Amino acid sequence: MERRHFIKTLATGTAAAGAVSAMGVQAATPAQAPASTVKLDAGIAGDLLFSQAEYDRRYRNIRAGMERQGIDCLVVGGNRDWCEGELGNLRYVGVDIDWEPTYVIFPKQGTPIVPAKHGGMTPPFVSRGTVEFEYIKSSVRPGTRNANDHGPAIARQLRKMGLGKGKIGLVSPRVLPAEVLLAMQRELPNASFVDAERLFLELRYLKSDEEVKFLRRSAYCADKGIQAMIAAAQVGNTDWDLFFAMDQACTEAGAPPGGQQLLATGPWRGRRSQVFLDPRTARTLQLGDVIIPEVTSNYKGYFTQLTVPVVLGEPGEQFLADLALCDDVYAHLLTKYRPGATVKGLDEQCAEHTKQASDGVITTLFGFQAGEHETSFWHDNITLAPNMLAYNQPFFIAPGGPPWHVYGDAMICTEGEPLKLHQTPMRAFYV
Repeated sequence: MERRHFIKTLATGTAAAGAVSAMGVQAATPAQAPASTVKLDAGIAGDLLFSQAEYDRRYRNIRAGMERQGIDCLVVGGNRDWCEGELGNLRYVGVDIDWEPTYVIFPKQGTPIVPAKHGGMTPPFVSRGTVEFEYIKSSVRPGTRNANDHGPAIARQLRKMGLGKGKIGLVSPRVLPAEVLLAMQRELPNASFVDAERLFLELRYLKSDEEVKFLRRSAYCADKGIQAMIAAAQVGNTDWDLFFAMDQACTEAGAPPGGQQLLATGPWRGRRSQVFLDPRTARTLQLGDVIIPEVTSNYKGYFTQLTVPVVLGEPGEQFLADLALCDDVYAHLLTKYRPGATVKGLDEQCAEHTKQASDGVITTLFGFQAGEHETSFWHDNITLAPNMLAYNQPFFIAPGGPPWHVYGDAMICTEGEPLKLHQTPMRAFYV
């Protein structure tokens, strides 16, 4: 079927969705209730932990990268920005934190080292390690009773390791506090400090089979969040009701509370819901609203993102037309998500396909987001490989209007069809 006719007939409610349905995408149908079951597979149930073999693999690969780049030692840091996404590098070497900054001194050989705060006000603060670490004493900042002062302790340890003139890789300068770098530079004036984040990212982008299990559990959290949000999507409820329903369900499924749960509600005007991505409004839902959520699930640092539209009442023709366009573009991208493709190339193909499907009226800002959660908005021009994560979530734009999206989900690149992580079908839900 020619694309323009496909979109037009689907917008008017006729059964012309065969081409897209064959790609595994469910097109618009009459008002219906969502499926009520999301199942937790036994293979991803319980409290998942990585094996020692998994950490051994990571450590070997990190140290091989250090050897190639002539790096003598790494200083790894992180924080809770991007809803814990910026903890990814720390978690990759086996450290998790509660709320204070933590660092790992990662040598080319031997046990990684973690500075642990010792002060008069509290017992030693030690981050949770899932593998073996050596802990060294770190003091508190002068003039305070409890403010950590890890920079000097890290510098002293590097000097003790004979790295006064060494090449120190920082993972990453984006999140490492300036006070830590200044302390190291002051104590080690003859050492050189380099950005080593790319070394970690290139390893983290390629998931092991154990990591894929964590992503599947994360996707389960998102599915439960969407399911709860749909159940709460009733006229008279508020945006807050939707937000807390999503977040509670994700938390009960294994995610930390206070996740990145975004949503837009309101009439489908200008090709987007009226109130965009702001759950703080406490807006009351009304008949005719379209709800566009983004559930960003996090299971122990492994993220997925899930979006499906929910319509309160009968959908309007403009929404159905935009839904049909999303059906078409999403299905097209599924056929292109293969090893060897690049994120930039996929974005260009997505934009061109969208223009053709809409007679040049609409294009896309992007089609895929690949990489890690904290780098997803970089649109890093990654070359796809097996076991790489991406979000298939086209963002559309028309001249003079704001960008909008309709649905999207997370998947893993394989040699063949992508491995879709979510159980939630890509379609609209009608309440």
